[in-house]
Amino acid sequence: MKFGARKPSLKRSFKARTTSRLKRKIKAAFIPGYGKKGAGWIKNPKKAAYNKTSFNLFPLLFGTGKSSKKDSRYELEERAKDMSVHLDTEEWELLSYEEKNRRLFIKQKQLLDVLLTRHAISKYQYDEWLKYLSARAKEKALESISI
Repeated sequence: MKFGARKPSLKRSFKARTTSRLKRKIKAAFIPGYGKKGAGWIKNPKKAAYNKTSFNLFPLLFGTGKSSKKDSRYELEERAKDMSVHLDTEEWELLSYEEKNRRLFIKQKQLLDVLLTRHAISKYQYDEWLKYLSARAKEKALESISI
């Protein structure tokens, strides 16, 4: 048994950070369903059943109160289609500096809206990023006036 402080090894830490990523990519390429949710049930159902410790009857009896995931995903995809404004590089070059900044701000705000609806960020994070984006938009507007 070893005693004393641990001596960090650069070689081992580099290997730990790179090897697993490579292994996961290789396995994902060859094993269908690797890394996907529920793959444990296919690989070892006994272990997956053992690890499933709790079961909530409330959604089964009374419903979740939410629409199905499929419906909400479809709605988000439709919103994303509405949000996207594809411009060719030539059309983009014809826009003024202010119009470019305005369109970028709108796209960034729409992305924040999508992240909030998917619960990827909290309302607090949404508000903070929106303040930051608004402040940057004002700075850009002032820059364009002074230019």
